[in-house]
Amino acid sequence: MGAGLDCFLVEPPNKDPESVSYKLSVHPKVLATPHLGASTREAQEDVAIEIATNVKNALSGDLVPTMVNAPSIQKEQLTKLLPFALLAERLGRLAMGIAGPAAAGEVVIKYNFQKPVDTRLLRAGLIKGIMQPALDMQISIVNADGVARKQGLKVTEVTNLQSKDDSISVEFKGAPIVEGRVISEKPTVTRIGQFLPDLRLDGYLLLYVHDDKPGQMGKVSKSSLWLFRSHTGNRAG
Repeated sequence: MGAGLDCFLVEPPNKDPESVSYKLSVHPKVLATPHLGASTREAQEDVAIEIATNVKNALSGDLVPTMVNAPSIQKEQLTKLLPFALLAERLGRLAMGIAGPAAAGEVVIKYNFQKPVDTRLLRAGLIKGIMQPALDMQISIVNADGVARKQGLKVTEVTNLQSKDDSISVEFKGAPIVEGRVISEKPTVTRIGQFLPDLRLDGYLLLYVHDDKPGQMGKVSKSSLWLFRSHTGNRAG
């Protein structure tokens, strides 16, 4: 019987010949090796990539699992919540755009889930979607609640555990409710007021409310075409 050790209370063990660490390291039935696993070329490369990725995510306002001043969320739950955090962010931005001047004071976010979830990350996503376009600072799970308080935004959370499908809805007072789901890992809006679209929340959305009479969409098409050409420089007829 013997033991292989690479970690000691006193390192290096010979720093204190009277220590238990040293006595273990020279014991005939102990194979002692340097504690250098993280110093290999492969380990250093992996650590460098992880650090660079985490710094990039932190500067972008995204969640960094190893962030010491952020709430701790279990890895399995984090994997499930991240797509819904992005959904909350996109719904918040969409609701903000639709509400216009009404988007002030209070927003209600409703979580329709089959099981209880930690909503801190989802709330931060919502706040980021609503306020990030108007601010220079990056909003993350660390500062989201503080930013909302400072800017006078009240976030009311409602949880419904009777839902068959996991979804999130966002509503400003006096504005249409917007609701969405995660479909194929992508944020998708499934309700805007009385309308039930199925639109992936990626890129730009052009929403237009018009009277149900001939010629209305033609006007929008001409305006949209002019706007597109003015930004791309394509003037061809």
